[in-house]
Amino acid sequence: MALFCITLASYLAKDFLEWGLLIVPCFLSAVVELINSSIEKAVDFTGTEFHPLAKKAKDMASSAQLIGLIFWALIWGRYLLTLYLK
Repeated sequence: MALFCITLASYLAKDFLEWGLLIVPCFLSAVVELINSSIEKAVDFTGTEFHPLAKKAKDMASSAQLIGLIFWALIWGRYLLTLYLK
């Protein structure tokens, strides 16, 4: 998805600043997903039994990814809506 949006931003953006603003959410989401996966693997590696702190760590990492995706949707949604209404 990020690769598609970066490519689409290259075609839609009018200048370098606009292109940069469109790809920031893509990279942010990819970085947060990598951190989320790392936290999940580290928690899984430490043990197989259930622990409430392990669940909390995984939930917080997933929430960070959700916030990143919401940011992505808001930036792209506003941009595409602006293009559509012109």
